[in-house]
Amino acid sequence: MDRRLAFIIGGIIVVILIIIALILVFAVNPAGTGRGETGGAPTEAERLRNNTLKLAADYLERGEYQRALDLLDRLLIENADDEDAGALRDRIIEAKKDSESAQRERDKVQQDSLKD
Repeated sequence: MDRRLAFIIGGIIVVILIIIALILVFAVNPAGTGRGETGGAPTEAERLRNNTLKLAADYLERGEYQRALDLLDRLLIENADDEDAGALRDRIIEAKKDSESAQRERDKVQQDSLKD
């Protein structure tokens, strides 16, 4: 019985230590808050990156694909491993291809209607 109780108490201690470790990890830099390394206000570089990503996303929504890609190129030159910028770039490239394909189709239909 004493061994069983020791295992239960040991398990509870391990769970408590894991919870404390997780609290400490997320208190230093909460995921997705855009805050600096110490959890304070974003650094100037982080603020600039976040604003650039937001502006590129706005350009995507307006169909200004090249402007959006130009912004993301600058971010990716500074940090080629920026997953957010890379993912947004991929979305923009796909949207640009879709838009160009749709335009070619409209042009073809228009040319065909002129032939008739």
